[in-house]
Amino acid sequence: MPHPLNVTSWYFLLFSRFLRGEIHGLNTAFGLEEADLYEMRQCQGTVASAIFGNYDIMQQSEKISTFSKDVVCFMFLDEETEAAIKKIIDNTKRIGLWRVVVVHNLPYPDPTAFVKVPKLLLHRLFPDVRYSLWIDGKLKLVKDPYQLLERFLWRKNVRFAISRHYRLFDVLEEAEANKAGGKYDNASIDNQIEFYKREGLTHYSSAKFLITSGNGSSR
Repeated sequence: MPHPLNVTSWYFLLFSRFLRGEIHGLNTAFGLEEADLYEMRQCQGTVASAIFGNYDIMQQSEKISTFSKDVVCFMFLDEETEAAIKKIIDNTKRIGLWRVVVVHNLPYPDPTAFVKVPKLLLHRLFPDVRYSLWIDGKLKLVKDPYQLLERFLWRKNVRFAISRHYRLFDVLEEAEANKAGGKYDNASIDNQIEFYKREGLTHYSSAKFLITSGNGSSR
């Protein structure tokens, strides 16, 4: 469910403010430090996640092979989250396997909105990687990254895979679930859904085309 910001301002953030300048993330509304950007540009593959607003508890991956530990795992944090866990960040900016990257200059009061930036634009933050894997901040990676790549990409000769939601397939139903969960104020969610409806969105049905990998993933 997209964050219920004004749609125009949300697109402005993604495609103008964030991407402004020659180097994505430098002196923008999703501001990163030059040292972090340099390290990010050295990656051939990455696992990435984000926790903003000190909303989730950072999870450490399990069953990671020695070979896969060369895959750099980046955890994007806002300043609030960094302040809450600063004591456990070591002098190499790491917590376990996670390389911490602190994001600055967030222009909106709700920092959780900005989780969408690395999630949707990971290819902009890491333009030179051969592959990337995104995992939500509340989740734990319990399989080796290379096993996931082999299972869902290489074996099927596809470029992109995304897991299905365990229960919801309908954006309109998800909106109601978000309202029931008190994630955002109801008026903002309703405004966002009305925008989608004006753009032609209707309820999901089995008649709608869904491309599946056959293993719970869409591609």
